[in-house]
Amino acid sequence: MRARSLKVFDIHNCIIRGFYDEYEDPANYTDSIVDLKMTNCVIEETQNDHIDRTLHRYPSESFACGQKSVVVVDIRNLTSTFPRLPSGPKMDQHQNATQTKYSCTYNHLIHYEETFQYGQENDSTVNYYPVLNVVTFSSNNLTSVPEKGRNWPAYFPALKVLDLSNNSIAEFDFVIPNENHTLYVDLRKNSIVDVLMNMTSYLRDDGAVVIDLRENPIRCGCNILDLKEYLMQISERFPEWKQGTEVYCKTKDQKTRRIVDITMETCHDVM
Repeated sequence: MRARSLKVFDIHNCIIRGFYDEYEDPANYTDSIVDLKMTNCVIEETQNDHIDRTLHRYPSESFACGQKSVVVVDIRNLTSTFPRLPSGPKMDQHQNATQTKYSCTYNHLIHYEETFQYGQENDSTVNYYPVLNVVTFSSNNLTSVPEKGRNWPAYFPALKVLDLSNNSIAEFDFVIPNENHTLYVDLRKNSIVDVLMNMTSYLRDDGAVVIDLRENPIRCGCNILDLKEYLMQISERFPEWKQGTEVYCKTKDQKTRRIVDITMETCHDVM
């Protein structure tokens, strides 16, 4: 995306051809985009071009990093497809090309969203987002928490909200902040059955991770008493997130029980 002084790039419901035409080219202009939105778009690339690019070509730093000037990124349902009539075979022109890993720092980006995205992470870059506040990876069919989510301080040191809702995540683990910092993690509508035994460890005096576990198929039992304590502490310390403590578990006969109502005396009865 190269255009002199372009500030806003906002496209919807488009078929994009020539997306990789400048895949290896250096930037012609200084980064300028601050608002980048792509929704319900399809990148069209022939099968042979895709194979050639994947096996023999490597992106320039400009293509790999994109616009480092962005403040808001919102990418939803951006997919790829092959045209019906593929082009002829390509000659291997890049057999001696070597992969370069770029370091990309986005000093202005405060909101980043990728939803309905099912591709792999870009392995040609190491990205750093020093002022990013909100990250949304909702509805991406994730089966585990991405490395950037688990070790979030290494990538998003100023992060306040991490949205991983509506995926297929069954387990989770997050780095606890070392300073006076609170991170809210939205894990609603995932596939979490068994919860960590040490949930209260996420609530330190000098830093906390508040995790929203509503609408998960959590299994009832005595092992969730630590989760109960965690939810009760959230209600006391963070009243603005009290609604997120209305978490329920399921018994063997598929009945639901509110976790904060379960006690040491009754936990065996709800297994």
